[in-house]
Amino acid sequence: MAAIDFSSGMLKEVAQQLLAEESVLIRSRNLQPLVSLMLENSLLHQLRPHHYGLTDAGRRYLTRALALGDLQQAPLDPESWLQQLGIRLPSPVNLRLLAALYRRPLQGGQPAFSPSEQIHLAERGVETCPDHLVRLRASLPISLFFQGGRLIDGAPLLDTLGEIVLPERSLPTLGKIISQGDPIERLITTDRTGVFTTLPLPPASLLVWLPAAAPGLLSPLCSALPGAVQWSHLTDLEPAGVERIRTLAERTGRPLSCWLPDDLSAHLRHYARPLEGASWEPSRLSPTLRTRLAPLIEQGMGLPGELLALASGWSAIS
Repeated sequence: MAAIDFSSGMLKEVAQQLLAEESVLIRSRNLQPLVSLMLENSLLHQLRPHHYGLTDAGRRYLTRALALGDLQQAPLDPESWLQQLGIRLPSPVNLRLLAALYRRPLQGGQPAFSPSEQIHLAERGVETCPDHLVRLRASLPISLFFQGGRLIDGAPLLDTLGEIVLPERSLPTLGKIISQGDPIERLITTDRTGVFTTLPLPPASLLVWLPAAAPGLLSPLCSALPGAVQWSHLTDLEPAGVERIRTLAERTGRPLSCWLPDDLSAHLRHYARPLEGASWEPSRLSPTLRTRLAPLIEQGMGLPGELLALASGWSAIS
């Protein structure tokens, strides 16, 4: 059945009547094409001369058509619409909620706002938050100290759930991550879920899962740890993965460091795969890292990070 615009006028009025009443008198010649079309598609049935009622299919059809019509008639300016309803956006506002309000599509899983729209939102004081989550595992009991003096004992969560989950919104108020006993010596981060759940933790270490699309979440975590804590990242061993590590290092002002198995030979024999994107650029790697990754570089191959999590011996390679 051809699409019909029920967003305004006589068509909208008769559609609303049909949904509200069991029998509707329709005599207008202007509406006869609509009546005939709906009868042909079993959306309408004739009760008596010029009196019609909706079938179940017709009720579903008109309900959806009117909803689409209302959507098309929605104000182009979401800010005016919010003002009419007396609604104030929370600050920060969830990024996907804002995208739905402005009817913005998702690109790469993230809402697409043009640079001018981003400037406009910033001028209006609209702060956004993707509301990512950060996951923590630790080889020792830890506590989380937040601004305002709130101290949360993480040991029961680690014992019961195996991890601690922090919402992105809580990170700006995270003051310190405190070990209950020996000091934390190493921070290992990863953007691979399989690595986070499987990786064996060395003594005195904290393992953090961060979404690959949100490298900025690492900075508040590093700030909450003592400066002597050493940081390394584990992800897919491919050029794009190394670039993600480089971005994290630049964001935090730390040297690039990869958390790697001591022996990659078993993985290389069975699971190395041809690169699908950019090729290796040895000149962008340190001599130590270039030597460790030489078999992959020479063959133009990569390794998925999840498989590396099954290795036994590990070391940080800068």
